[in-house]
Amino acid sequence: MKIKIGKKEVTVTRLTVTRLRLGKCINEYLAMMKIIESDKCQQCTNSVETVEHFLLQCPNSDLCTEVIKMCNKLNITPIIENVLANNKVIDVISRINTRKI
Repeated sequence: MKIKIGKKEVTVTRLTVTRLRLGKCINEYLAMMKIIESDKCQQCTNSVETVEHFLLQCPNSDLCTEVIKMCNKLNITPIIENVLANNKVIDVISRINTRKI
């Protein structure tokens, strides 16, 4: 699916990845900007929600489980730089993520 930003059409997947790379869509940033009250993860409520936590560390997240599975399958180290640079992992994020980013 494509959306229009100004005069450019961008896929939702590319927009999501860009936002994750910048960290501007995660509770840690949103709380710092006073957009939301808490920087805690919505799934586990224990940890500050960083991009790393959102994609790789949350114990209650199906998304984290699937991202790590794909990293293992591709034999890449599950670190944020690898995750957001690999198209197969990005496809998993796009398919599994249910949160608007």
